[in-house]
Amino acid sequence: MTHLHQHEESLGTSLETIMVHMSEVLILTRTEVESCLSMKRTIEAVKEAYMAFANNRVQMPPVMHLDVEKYNGEVDIKSGFVEDFDLIGTKIASGYYDNHKLGLPPGMAVIVLMDLKTSMPLAIMDGSYITAYRTGAAGAVAASVLARKDSKKVGVIGAGTQGRMQVLALREIFDLDEIRVWDIEEKIGKRYATEMSDLLEIDVSYSENREEVVRGSDIVVTVTPSRKALVMESWIEEGMHINAIGADGPGKQELDPAIVKRAD
Repeated sequence: MTHLHQHEESLGTSLETIMVHMSEVLILTRTEVESCLSMKRTIEAVKEAYMAFANNRVQMPPVMHLDVEKYNGEVDIKSGFVEDFDLIGTKIASGYYDNHKLGLPPGMAVIVLMDLKTSMPLAIMDGSYITAYRTGAAGAVAASVLARKDSKKVGVIGAGTQGRMQVLALREIFDLDEIRVWDIEEKIGKRYATEMSDLLEIDVSYSENREEVVRGSDIVVTVTPSRKALVMESWIEEGMHINAIGADGPGKQELDPAIVKRAD
């Protein structure tokens, strides 16, 4: 009985310690996260993370992917850490592509940060805004290395959140002067053109024709959940850079396979 009593006391002390630490966990709302972020700093952070990955300083298991076909949705669980950052990050992110019919955003996410040495939780935060910025920044980092330095014209296939974030990130790298956009829903595409034109103070136009959006662009960005090719190889011109963002899971496809074969 004495041994059991000591074990119960030890367990009680451990639980009390955990509860104290849990009470100190930082909780950040979307509004608070938004106030902390800038695209320029996000691009710098993403570049640093890619360099760490290239130098084998990152542990990152494969993404756990769940298809929710009944509601035209998907959920991804991602986790990893950079060895010298002393933090573990885990994100649960979703894409529910009919959410706009309910007045809800298509993508939502929650991020948990833990101490690498102890696994104690340090912060829980809205991850939707961070995800949007991070994905946009990744496109800009890629284009900064692979696209022509004098790129000015961008063609965007998909006028959702990433259609915006990709362009906002590219603007940090390139002196853009024209954006053309296509979306499967004309109303969404035209709203994008109006809002982004006002925000960027450059020419942003909507086209019903995907080929018109692609041809003549220096950079093409595809950001859709499509399961069939939306951009054809015959539309692609020499020196054009493509950021194919949307095809991030099995079964998804935005590009004609001949484009990948032709790419250098």
